Amino acid sequence: MENLAQLLHEHMEAHHRGQRRAIPREELRRNFVCPLAGEMDDREFRKLYGQLPVAGCARGLFIPATKQELKEFYEYLLKKGMSKEAAMKRVEIILKIYPKLDWRVGDERQGVLFG
Repeated sequence: MENLAQLLHEHMEAHHRGQRRAIPREELRRNFVCPLAGEMDDREFRKLYGQLPVAGCARGLFIPATKQELKEFYEYLLKKGMSKEAAMKRVEIILKIYPKLDWRVGDERQGVLFG
């Protein structure tokens, strides 16, 4: 399954970067994952992409392209009833690969504090 996760991440990065390019979850499972791995139920599929830097929205799954998209994903998880801690764990998976998407950090660099 490790190789499948890598293939899925590469596919998402190449074809579904940015919220406007989101793909419905079921379409991705049926047309990309199942042909590679055989039949996979929704629970297994969620476990697979849950370890990847993949965000979701009402339209489907995508790789966030902007800080705003990642922040909206966090808010989307909260609206779906996820705890702040659990939602932040999902965000942190994305930030490990794409640290520049952290909306909590300003765009400007902090100056020298002492000196």
